[in-house]
Formats: sequence, structure tokens, C-alpha cells
Amino acid sequence: MVALFGGDIMDLKYYWLREVELDGIPLIVSRTGWSSEPGYELYLRDGAKGDQLWERIMAAGTQYGLKPGHTSSIRRI
Repeated sequence: MVALFGGDIMDLKYYWLREVELDGIPLIVSRTGWSSEPGYELYLRDGAKGDQLWERIMAAGTQYGLKPGHTSSIRRI
């Protein structure tokens, strides 16, 4: 998340949200979720920019080995 939004995103408290823009893509970033894993959720506010958001996230995650998955992927390792 820091690679995408900068260090300030780490100050977002659990169950809080923030409206942000990422390269012109309007989003809501929240610290909510039901997976029991710490993390963030991104809510896309302009569906026409979904592909652009996907590509941006995947590019930022390359250095971490980011791959598409689902909520329980970590438990299957």
C-alpha cells in the first residue's frame, strides 16, 4: 500500500476509510474486511478505470511477488 499511496496510508485506523486518487483513479481505501488477515480494501469509484487500477496494483506488487488470489490463499500455503 505504501508503494501505491505513500507512508500516510499506514496511519489509517481499522474500520476507517479515506478518499484518495491514484494516478487519476478515484478510490476509497478502507481498513475493513472479513478475512481475518490485516489489510486494506479498495473501492473503485469509476468503473471505467478498473483495468487501469488492476494494472497499477499489479505493477506495484511485482517487487513483492504479488499474484491474483482470494481471501483464503494465505491459509493454503
